[in-house]
Amino acid sequence: MMTLLLLTACTEPPGGWGYGTENGVNTDFNSPPSETLGDTGDSGLAGDSGLAGDTGKTGDTGGGTLPEDGTGYGVGDTAYNLQGTDHSGRPWALYDQFGSPVVLLVGHMDLGTTMTDPMGFVGAAGEGAVSAALIGRSEISAAATVDDAARYASKYGVSSVLYDPSYATVDLWSAASTAKAYVIDRALVIQWVGYGGSITPDALSGALEGL
Repeated sequence: MMTLLLLTACTEPPGGWGYGTENGVNTDFNSPPSETLGDTGDSGLAGDSGLAGDTGKTGDTGGGTLPEDGTGYGVGDTAYNLQGTDHSGRPWALYDQFGSPVVLLVGHMDLGTTMTDPMGFVGAAGEGAVSAALIGRSEISAAATVDDAARYASKYGVSSVLYDPSYATVDLWSAASTAKAYVIDRALVIQWVGYGGSITPDALSGALEGL
């Protein structure tokens, strides 16, 4: 009798340790179900490849990519995304010009300043380049209006004339100089910077050459 009881105690119980059924489904722990564990559902995280959707920022510049932000105001720096309202009353942004060279003039139009001649130079700058000017004050030393900007665009042939009645953006980009000009390449990297009398047609065309 004692021998029979010991044999019974040592026999694996129904369902055993790691074997059995649950609602008719095999629950063999040593042979786990074929379904993939939920954590591997993190392959859904590979949906972060959607972040590579930043490739949507790739433009027609031979694989160039639109920068996230600028790095400075000097030659070799990536330009910041200058934004404002243009002479037609529409929003304008430098980064919207990605893929085209840009000639940008910044300053105030007060009488006696060196802004007048450069406005004409910028308007006539090379074919295929975007010409833009950012103006703070008009000829009467008052904050420029949309009407002033429209008049300058027409008179000087500048593609887009922005106006900044606060002067804050103008002073930032001009470094408080009477006039400052930038030549910015297709990838929004600054290739040339000129001040006042150094802004000439030859200087602008030379800086644009090859861009």
